[in-house]
Amino acid sequence: MILLKLIYESLVFAYKSLIINKVRTVLSLLGITIGIFSIISVFTIFDSLQSNITSEINSLGSNVLFIQKWPWVMGGGMQWWKYFQRPQPTVEEMKEILKRSSTVADAAYMFSVTRNVYNGDNSMDNIPVVAVSYHYNKVMPFDLQEGRYFTQSESQGGRNLAIVGSDVAKNLFPHADPIEHSIKVFGRKLQVIGVIKKKGESVFGNSSDNWIDRKSTRLNSSLIPLSRMPSSA
Repeated sequence: MILLKLIYESLVFAYKSLIINKVRTVLSLLGITIGIFSIISVFTIFDSLQSNITSEINSLGSNVLFIQKWPWVMGGGMQWWKYFQRPQPTVEEMKEILKRSSTVADAAYMFSVTRNVYNGDNSMDNIPVVAVSYHYNKVMPFDLQEGRYFTQSESQGGRNLAIVGSDVAKNLFPHADPIEHSIKVFGRKLQVIGVIKKKGESVFGNSSDNWIDRKSTRLNSSLIPLSRMPSSA
């Protein structure tokens, strides 16, 4: 009985305190609510960021090996002169990888520069122009919104063809279908044969929406070889 009486008196005391100190009660509840929602929001943001970063890294492929002269990230204390002395990868080395390795399924070359791109009076500045070899889409797959990929004969012939990102297509051809039309890069005309499906900006700040993939077999020593291992490797 004493225990029940104590519980009853405690509940009555708590109720009276809530009624008498309404402002303090409201502020306390408001502070607790804001704190709980803040913690939930922070954890949600971090979980989303982690998921996006993981997704972007996984998009590179778990069985893809990149070979290049320079590292992807250059820190302030990095000895850059040692990387500068490294030789540039060559096409012959890519061929040797395919010839000697029993685990490499495909290999491709690529290099990227930024240039201004034109179509009549329309232009875009500092657009990444990525020159790739024929098997690039097998090493780094991407989806096409419209058009087609390069054929092997077009690659071997070194034709001036291009697959453009969705932003490039929208800005250079605002009122026309870009397929089979030409853009001007490096002072040369490239015929557009495909448009890359819009993907949006990644968490690393890059996007293929403003890329131009140029097919070419006339590759030089500044290109980056990529290789993809079989899934079972």
